[in-house]
Amino acid sequence: YGFEEVDLVVEHSDFCSGHYYQWLLEQGVDPTGLQGQKNALPFEAKSRQVWKTRVPTELYSTSYITQRTVEFLERRAQAPESPWLAFCSYPDPHHPFTPPGKYFEMYDPEKIPLPETFGDAHAESVPHLRRMIAHRGAQRGMITPFAPTAEQFRQMAAAEYGMLAMIDEGVGAVLDALERTGQGERTFVIFTSDHGDVFGDHGLMLKGAMHYEGCIRVPLAIAGPGIDPGVSRSLASSLDLAQTVLELGGVPAHHGMQGVSLVPLLANPGARVRDHVLVEEEQMADMLGVGRALRMRTLVTEDSRLTLYDGSEEGELFDLERDPRELENLWSRLDARARRTEMLERLARLQMEYSDPSPKQRFVA
Repeated sequence: YGFEEVDLVVEHSDFCSGHYYQWLLEQGVDPTGLQGQKNALPFEAKSRQVWKTRVPTELYSTSYITQRTVEFLERRAQAPESPWLAFCSYPDPHHPFTPPGKYFEMYDPEKIPLPETFGDAHAESVPHLRRMIAHRGAQRGMITPFAPTAEQFRQMAAAEYGMLAMIDEGVGAVLDALERTGQGERTFVIFTSDHGDVFGDHGLMLKGAMHYEGCIRVPLAIAGPGIDPGVSRSLASSLDLAQTVLELGGVPAHHGMQGVSLVPLLANPGARVRDHVLVEEEQMADMLGVGRALRMRTLVTEDSRLTLYDGSEEGELFDLERDPRELENLWSRLDARARRTEMLERLARLQMEYSDPSPKQRFVA
């Protein structure tokens, strides 16, 4: 897809594969004797989502990706006249939570507080969320969302924080390499993620079939030449990253792109580039228990969040100004019908607006 060189790290946690797997073999290591829960070191796990990996820190996927990225930057420094783009993507933090070495012991589960909304009773929540809460502590599978006990949550959080600490050091090494090779002053750096995780919010864990803020709000930081420190409250979408990269590189956007450039926010953090975000999720599994694969759509505005589930008459509507923690579902409230109708119409219109416009049409007056 246009990359001059590719180094794939596939999957998550301590059982990644791809080019990384081949690299492990080159180091004289048999991954089948190190990776996965079956090879884990002794540890009293409270859930199937945590184990103490046998993979050494220097051979863990985060170390590999950091090393490969630094090597790329060192090579590119030899040709300063040639522009480049590097996509450095860490599989962590992600479940199962398997940080290596010192990172596994770095945080004490007992000292980790529960999220503010951990005790959400879900009295007005959609059925599949209520079912999870009714079976707290039970897990149906490795990738299925569930409601953890407080003990399970704290153990997972401690391991997750260890993953994050390792990535933090990796990102630091990449930024240090930029400066050391003299490329820092002419390089734009974008830090973001593909999605979030409820991670204890509303008493739930993981992701899928739920669009609470913890899942759909992701970090986004942009730094580089001419950008002063600042914080923007503007809504933004992952769709906007492509246009942003193109504009920063002086390349025009092509027909059919659906996002907007975030460059105006870099000059003026108080500006707004969009007044909505459309979120689409489709999964192969029947995560609602309605006899069909999951398909859901969410519209987020400055003051509301509306979510529709295919195959279900129930949905979600939250007043984000009055209820920013999303504890009170207004979907069935008579006094919220006007807001619900307005959001539904807007969602329908946006579905048309975001549909593929190719091929480019010719308009004749």
